[in-house]
Amino acid sequence: MNTRTRLESMRSTISRLRPWLSYTLLIGAMLSSAGCSLGMWGLDGPMTWLRPAGDNSAIQEHVFMVSVYVCAFAFLFTGALYLIAVFRFRARPGQEDEIPEQSHGNTAIEIGLLVAFVVLLTIIAVPNVKAIFALDDVPAREEADLVVQARGYQWWWGFEYPDLKIRTANELVIPVGKKVRVELYTDNVIHSFWVPRLAGKLDVMPNQANRMWLNAKEVGVYRGQCAELCGASHAQMRFLTRVLSQADFDAWVQHEQQPAQPFKHSFNRELVERGEKVFMSSACIGCHRIAGTPAAGLTAPDLTHVGSRPEIGAGMFDNTPDNIYKWIKNPGIKPGNLMPKIPLPDEDIKAVAAYLTSLK
Repeated sequence: MNTRTRLESMRSTISRLRPWLSYTLLIGAMLSSAGCSLGMWGLDGPMTWLRPAGDNSAIQEHVFMVSVYVCAFAFLFTGALYLIAVFRFRARPGQEDEIPEQSHGNTAIEIGLLVAFVVLLTIIAVPNVKAIFALDDVPAREEADLVVQARGYQWWWGFEYPDLKIRTANELVIPVGKKVRVELYTDNVIHSFWVPRLAGKLDVMPNQANRMWLNAKEVGVYRGQCAELCGASHAQMRFLTRVLSQADFDAWVQHEQQPAQPFKHSFNRELVERGEKVFMSSACIGCHRIAGTPAAGLTAPDLTHVGSRPEIGAGMFDNTPDNIYKWIKNPGIKPGNLMPKIPLPDEDIKAVAAYLTSLK
């Protein structure tokens, strides 16, 4: 066998194997991307949306899965037809140079494809339209079980319960099984409110009040996040949503409606007293609010019960005296933080950290 014959034989072999090689590579790429997707989606992670824990998120997950099933069916069906055509009408040995019978157009096939496309699109469209109306069915204030006003700042979240006279920061607390009306506001840039396991994203627009609803079905703690690139600390604009039983929620409301009692939870009364004096005599009270004290600022996180929160800095750090000390000493550890650096001696900063930790 001369070189020319060997090359022609190799070309013929490659030509016959090309479809199978293509599908092998395609399947490998799909499996690889599926592995990446599992890691990126984090099926067991705090930001997963594939394990809904509320009615709102369940509606959106259903719409997504319907689309996945329809697309998977269409892909497998057309792929099967392609493989059948490749295998059935492949060139047999000795027929490489023959031209197969030609055909142009088939009315039955064309009508069948058109009907199939309409059916598949209808299957996708119906749950989408139903979901749009369901998600837009936000209860009026007087009909909602609870009303919460969420406000996006740079870069943290404030939550106010107007009917309960409660303010919190970076922590949304709601009762399980109750329809909650959430009103979204901001005075600065566009944010996006997102609690993946409870609800989809909704933009928070300056000079515009948006609204959505939540109805959590499982008691637990769910991570929330700003989902709109909004500035230097966009990635650090997180919050927690705590879903409590009705009894625990009622107890939380009663606790939050009371002024903080710094000395009740203090192991060093003298240090806490010093921290309170430093805080109340500094610029801190111009921005922060602590109910029952002269601190009445509304432009920074409410600190009334800050000691009872698990995190500070909108989810950047665990709530410990050491982390509060580091935060006060250098607010710039959060990029773009609007809190100014206040020149205080280290001992005063430690005292303020002890005071804030005691506010429970």
